[in-house]
Amino acid sequence: TNNSGILNDKPHNTFVELLATTGILGFATYVVLLIILFRLALKQKDGGLFAAAALVAYLIQGQFLFETLGSLLLLALIAAWLDSQSTPLRIKAPGKAVYASLTGLSIAWLVYIGYVQVQLWRADVLGYRAEQAFAAGNANTATLQQKYAAAIISPYQADSRQHYLNLVARSVERGAQATPEQVRTSLSDFSSTVLASDPDNYARRLIYVEAKLAFIQIDPNLAPELEADIAELFRISPARQLNHYLLSQLYYTTHKLPQALEEMKKAIELDPAAGEPYLYYSFL
Repeated sequence: TNNSGILNDKPHNTFVELLATTGILGFATYVVLLIILFRLALKQKDGGLFAAAALVAYLIQGQFLFETLGSLLLLALIAAWLDSQSTPLRIKAPGKAVYASLTGLSIAWLVYIGYVQVQLWRADVLGYRAEQAFAAGNANTATLQQKYAAAIISPYQADSRQHYLNLVARSVERGAQATPEQVRTSLSDFSSTVLASDPDNYARRLIYVEAKLAFIQIDPNLAPELEADIAELFRISPARQLNHYLLSQLYYTTHKLPQALEEMKKAIELDPAAGEPYLYYSFL
């Protein structure tokens, strides 16, 4: 995670990601598949060089990107073409019952996907309206709309409550009015559900801490709790630069400038090549 709170979970290298996520056996299977495809391409008299060149392009792209729908589709099309050129198809035509079953399943699947997309769209619309309501100072209306959006989206996104917490935090940072009760309610809801389900999830706890930093201006009594929450971030990931950055923000907000400077120095020492801590250190 960088100092802007963005969680980078992609290495931008297909092969590193496969090795990390599928292990040695999964990566070995992938390599064997590529070797088979290259052998089939080199055996083809017509179009073989084109297929081999396409595979090389896929591998070069994989050095800098993670797998996307486009790259997987490219690999699937190459494999399908090579297989069709190498093995004559001898498949018995299925009967009408099979066709009817497949058609029914396809239609049911499309209807379900369409329903899910409509629900996600409804939740997005409600979230947008809630953000507009917060910006206009209508905190009660915004709270109801965002909670309704979370209820709609919760079957499809397990962390839906973090959208509400983020909304309140962003709105407060932009100057919207919110009461200490609303702040406490949003934090309690997130803590008792999202955090409780996975207490050692750094990304989720980071959302919670950053929201509390925004809320201190409304409820200064959150400061002691926040220091304990940042200590939890240190427990989960002790050597992370962002932890010191957040603690420095807390000390600055609570008018403890020497401690804030000290924590920012520690952030710089952990990664001297990162420029952002130097910028904030100069501000302090």
